[in-house]
Amino acid sequence: VISTCDHDGILEILKTIPDEEWAKDTEVRNSKAKAGNTNLDTRALMLKYKSSASTGQGFMNYEKNDTETLNKLKPILEKIISDVKKYYGYENLKLTNVIFTELRKGGIIPEHVDEGKMLSTNHRIHIPIISNPDVKFVLDHKDYYLEPGHGYEINNQIIHEVRNETKETRVAVILDIRRNDFPFFLKIYDYVFYKIIQLLVLLNSFLIASTRGASRSNPRSASSQKSIFSCTRSAAPSSKAD
Repeated sequence: VISTCDHDGILEILKTIPDEEWAKDTEVRNSKAKAGNTNLDTRALMLKYKSSASTGQGFMNYEKNDTETLNKLKPILEKIISDVKKYYGYENLKLTNVIFTELRKGGIIPEHVDEGKMLSTNHRIHIPIISNPDVKFVLDHKDYYLEPGHGYEINNQIIHEVRNETKETRVAVILDIRRNDFPFFLKIYDYVFYKIIQLLVLLNSFLIASTRGASRSNPRSASSQKSIFSCTRSAAPSSKAD
């Protein structure tokens, strides 16, 4: 989605945030009330966030808008949004959420599928800040390496996980960006199209599970099967994948 951004500049600003802010936001994101928590190896920092807009069942109600830090990041974020506009050909975009995440060394975000109405109306852009090829973003059971400073739109409604097989913390920023010039009839079309894609993703997951079951009795059968869908627009497959 974006070829590169000033991730070093983002990191320098991030270093000014006190640990207390990370701890407060992490407690919310990793709340025990959240069903099926997949974030126990992570820390979170929310600069712009509204729980009703972006979370599924079990999250605490939470809203935050750190204008001071956002203003420091403004030139970098404006450049990123400009690049996203050019990529999709949009005239106007609105920044919905800005969330930083840390995945500890050796940590895992287990397989899961994200849910929520927000995902049908926003582009979710992942930008690694600190990473290396031994951090695997696994989409639909295939490893990808997401390079620092590059932006990737990930289909989070396909099964995915993250494995940090390194001795350093992996840091990334997640931006939820919504098109703000969408005609009403296209909003309806977009919603219906999203529901169709959701159904196809479920079908794809079912076919993968069926294939795996068949492979137990006939190992050759799985080798000829391929996923129906592309998992990401921009991510390059890891050299160790497959």
